[in-house]
Amino acid sequence: MDVTYKICVVVLSFTNLLTTIYLFWTKTGLDTDEKEKDRKIQGIKALILDYRMKDYFELFKSIANDLQKYNLSKKTIGQKIKLNSSLLTFLSELRINFIDNFIAIDNSLYKKLLIMADSAFDKVSEMISEEENAVKSVGEMEKVFLRLRTDIIGEIYSFRGK
Repeated sequence: MDVTYKICVVVLSFTNLLTTIYLFWTKTGLDTDEKEKDRKIQGIKALILDYRMKDYFELFKSIANDLQKYNLSKKTIGQKIKLNSSLLTFLSELRINFIDNFIAIDNSLYKKLLIMADSAFDKVSEMISEEENAVKSVGEMEKVFLRLRTDIIGEIYSFRGK
């Protein structure tokens, strides 16, 4: 009986040791993942949201002001090319001043934002080249850029660090 008791104590002690080691390694891994997520979210807050949001909204305000000047039905091909070039400059500024900052935080978030911006620019470029819907195009372009602005903000705020 005494031998059985000692064997049970050894087995229980060994099981307790293995459980402790397992819990230690599991908790350490969870803490590391949580710290990484928190670091990414704090990076977005510190690097981008605190310092770049004013520039972000000013970019979209400037493009809205530029679009108000255009009536595409009365523009020549050269003027439409100039508008398209102006929009390309806007997209370039948006990318350089805002979207490119996300590459330091999270590559997949950066790619999502870049795809969103490129898609919006493609839609607007297509609207500029259309002849039959020229009068409606400016309003629709404004809607595309408003949607882009909202979608980018939504994507940023839905980011959870993964």
